Amino acid sequence: MALDPDFAKILKMISERGMPNFRNIDVNDVRNLMDNNLLTKEYIEIERTVDMSIGEERIPARLYEPKDATRSLILYFHGGGWVFGNLESHDSVCRRAARESGAKVLSVAYRLAPEHKFPTAVEDAFSSYLWARRNATSLDVDPERIALAGDSAGRNLSATVSLMIKDRRIEGPKLQVLFYPGLGSDFFSKSMREFSTGFFLTSDQMVWFKEMYLKNNTDTLNPYFLRSCIPTSQGFQKQ
Repeated sequence: MALDPDFAKILKMISERGMPNFRNIDVNDVRNLMDNNLLTKEYIEIERTVDMSIGEERIPARLYEPKDATRSLILYFHGGGWVFGNLESHDSVCRRAARESGAKVLSVAYRLAPEHKFPTAVEDAFSSYLWARRNATSLDVDPERIALAGDSAGRNLSATVSLMIKDRRIEGPKLQVLFYPGLGSDFFSKSMREFSTGFFLTSDQMVWFKEMYLKNNTDTLNPYFLRSCIPTSQGFQKQ
C-alpha cells in the first residue's frame, strides 16, 4: 500500500528534525513538544467559543458554536496517549468539526496521566457526558442528538463511555465518530509488527503511553480499558 504523499512529506520533516525517545525526557517536556506542534495549528473562524468548567470535578471544557448552529452536540475527547493534549492542542480540530457539521462541539480536557492514572480519564469523560445531557437546555441542544467523538486515546474514551452507558442502562449517544482508535494492549498484530518504526508513533512509544496510563498490568483486564485482544492457548485472538 502506497503512503499518502502529503503524509510522507510530514514524516520526512519529522525524521529530519529528530524525534526524541519519550522515555528519555520529562513528561512535561513531552507535553510541550507535542502540544506546541505547529503542524496542528490552524485558525478557523467560527461564530463563538466559550470556555467553562463542567461537573463536580470542574473539568476544563470549551464550547464551539458555528454560525446557524443546529441543536446537535459533538462531545469531543482529544488524543495524546492519555498523557498530553488539551483544549489548545485540538482547537483547530474542534473548530473544523463545528464549521463542517453545523453542530456545537464541546471539547473536554480530562485529567492526564501519569499524575492521574486509569480510570480517572474515563471517569472524567463519563461525567462530562452526564453533564452534557443534564445541561442540554442551557446549551440549547437536543439531548437525543449528542455524538461522542475523539481521536486516538480520546477515541478510546469515547468507546469506553459508550460501554459504561450501556452497562448502566443510561440513554446513549446518537452517534460515535472514531478517529484512529486506541482500543487496548494488542502489540502482536500484523500492523504493529510491520509499522512499529518509521511512521511517527512507534510501538515502544505505545508501550510507554500504556505504562504512563495504567497503574499496573492488572488494569489491562479491566473492560473499561477496552482491550482489543484476549489471551488464548494459541497466542492472541481478536475479540
